[in-house]
Amino acid sequence: MTWNQIRGKWSLVKGKAKATWSRLSDRDLVLIRGIRDHLIEKLQDTYGWAKADAEKQVARFARRLGASIEKASQNAKAKGRGALRRAEEVGRAAAGQALRAASAGLDRVRVSVEHPKTKKRWGTRSAASRTGKSKSLGYRFGRGKRR
Repeated sequence: MTWNQIRGKWSLVKGKAKATWSRLSDRDLVLIRGIRDHLIEKLQDTYGWAKADAEKQVARFARRLGASIEKASQNAKAKGRGALRRAEEVGRAAAGQALRAASAGLDRVRVSVEHPKTKKRWGTRSAASRTGKSKSLGYRFGRGKRR
């Protein structure tokens, strides 16, 4: 993560900086405002480190921060792909039930699908004519509430 990014998100990053360098006060973190040189100077004053040591600590902090943000991004992408996969499975199951009911010549079809993880029942009520045209209304089965 670059220092321009850190400076732009300093209000979010302050907590991680406080966790890394616990001797820095909240007032110090407000005054630093995400400026790298101010952070290095404050670390030198507070911890008594040489400038080179403080620069190494700050560079390591930026690398770890970038890695943790990248990992969080990958986790979010993976969760999104999993949700899409589950939605496709539920959609295929509902389509199969509706097709079987339509081929049986039913005028009204009630499709009910169980979510693979939460085990909640979801469904649609379709008004299908014998011509194959259908109108789908989205309902959640259970308490009778419309979604």
